[in-house]
Amino acid sequence: MTLLLRYREYFFISLATIAKGLCSMTKNKVQYLLTLLMLLVVSCSSTPEKSSTQSQIQPQETPKSTKSMATQSAPVMELYSYDASKWSRDAIQNFNNGVRYLKSNSKKASEFFYKAIALAPSMEPAYFNVLKIAINGKHLTEIDKIYALYLKQKMASPRLMTLMGLAKRMKGEFKVSKKLYSDAIKLNNSYLTAILNMAILEDVYLGDVESAQKYYLMYQKQLQIQGKKDKNLKNWLADIKQRMKHRQNDTTTSEGSKGNSK
Repeated sequence: MTLLLRYREYFFISLATIAKGLCSMTKNKVQYLLTLLMLLVVSCSSTPEKSSTQSQIQPQETPKSTKSMATQSAPVMELYSYDASKWSRDAIQNFNNGVRYLKSNSKKASEFFYKAIALAPSMEPAYFNVLKIAINGKHLTEIDKIYALYLKQKMASPRLMTLMGLAKRMKGEFKVSKKLYSDAIKLNNSYLTAILNMAILEDVYLGDVESAQKYYLMYQKQLQIQGKKDKNLKNWLADIKQRMKHRQNDTTTSEGSKGNSK
């Protein structure tokens, strides 16, 4: 079974935060913030896969199951506001340098993203990109390092939590992965990527078909609400229903055998 991975960035800056102080700022400060905004917008559209900090996360592994887990069919737009005024020019420059090296030199890109994080600890896109690099390269120690930084900052970002959940699942830390997916869903219960990853975790890795069915149905409901489709979902639900039926029959047979033996 192959689980595909697709990314897309929807990077929004808190314009209200920037606009709030424009009236009282000097001309140079206003020009600085406008330049800051331009840099961030450009950085979102000039990177691999048509984005700088891709947010559409799907697993890309071959788990131990015969169930076909196809990718989600449509990207999810997730709003995440940033107070860009807290990010220094050096932090933004390091982030943009990391973006430039994403395709050609992931190691160098990571170095720049870490520098950006050191200068601007709240720069969520830098965490996201460096974590994506660690996952793609299967750098398990790096994943732990990024997770420690994430815990320190406690960023309420569903897409970062979901990607971190994927990283922890890759390491076999299923309980941590489950909590991250759960936290992401609590923050945004319409976030399809988190819901589907939770369903897959419960189904394929934890073997809890009842819980998996719950999340597949939640995924189905959100697809309907958002006017989207996943052609594979019908088969997944049928498979879950069939396995639950077999499990119930096995339990009944087992209880009947115990009764007869008495």
